[in-house]
Amino acid sequence: MSEKPICGRCYDEVDVVYPANCDEDPVKRYGQTIGQYHCPDCGAMVIAGIPHPPLCQRCLTRTHPAFDILRNKCKVYIICPVRNITPEQKKEIEDYVVFLESVGYKCHFPPRDVKQDEETGSRICEEHRIAMSECDEVHVFWDVRSSGSHFDLGMAWMLGKPLRMIKSYHPDNEGKSYFKVIQSWKFGALANDKLVENEIRKLNLIGENK
Repeated sequence: MSEKPICGRCYDEVDVVYPANCDEDPVKRYGQTIGQYHCPDCGAMVIAGIPHPPLCQRCLTRTHPAFDILRNKCKVYIICPVRNITPEQKKEIEDYVVFLESVGYKCHFPPRDVKQDEETGSRICEEHRIAMSECDEVHVFWDVRSSGSHFDLGMAWMLGKPLRMIKSYHPDNEGKSYFKVIQSWKFGALANDKLVENEIRKLNLIGENK
């Protein structure tokens, strides 16, 4: 039986492991009822209240092949306004899609990838359903006035897709709301990609429609 240490992220046997260099500290979550979860910095499985496991050199420096494999395989569905999208929103969302695709992810962007010129909308909904079923996670640019976004959100819920609020174009209201539902949803694997996280921070979570 090997006595080599095991990396807490990729589970490879290595000669040396190092203390995690993540901002996330699971020990600080002691008492929270979240149990196991993925570290938002490196992606390792951690447990609330227990120290972060050590990492190998490649996971420590985010150069392990698994990070590139994730990008090459992961597909993201974009929930966003379509019919009443403003020029500013369209530019912002298109830039985000271009960014994701430039670093290796695949995207389903409804205004671009599905023809919207149908009388009843049935074909459009079916094409979106198929596309979402084939995606790994869903990213949301939330406009509460977009009826199509509500429809897509319901599909994501039924399919159990990991979901991430990228930006909301309206402040949240008091009490229950879809904004809170989205915010409380489980994150997908892209939350472990620092490039994506930095891009999301640039967008500012709460925006306003002019």
